[in-house]
Amino acid sequence: PKVFLEVSEHFFTALFLGEFLIQFWVYGAMHYAKPATFADAFIVWVTGVLNTWFLQPMGIDLEFMRLLMVFRTFRLMRAVKAARRQLKEMWILLQGLVTSGRTLFWT
Repeated sequence: PKVFLEVSEHFFTALFLGEFLIQFWVYGAMHYAKPATFADAFIVWVTGVLNTWFLQPMGIDLEFMRLLMVFRTFRLMRAVKAARRQLKEMWILLQGLVTSGRTLFWT
């Protein structure tokens, strides 16, 4: 389980960093002037990149960093919630297509 958690940590850090870089490329630096997106960037860079790829490999364990890492969980939950809403809409659309497909098949 420890190896899985470490791999997951690096995977999600890379994923969040990729998301940050794409948003920066598309929207520019002013996108992070909004408090919510600035908080997201802070979470990605401080608890993700700085902690996972720099501090932990050097053996530096900062106690307050653990509290900040809880915010990463909230960020992940927000992404899951958004995906679930999108999947629900896609599921309703698919059900409508299947229902109309049956009707078209029988006519």
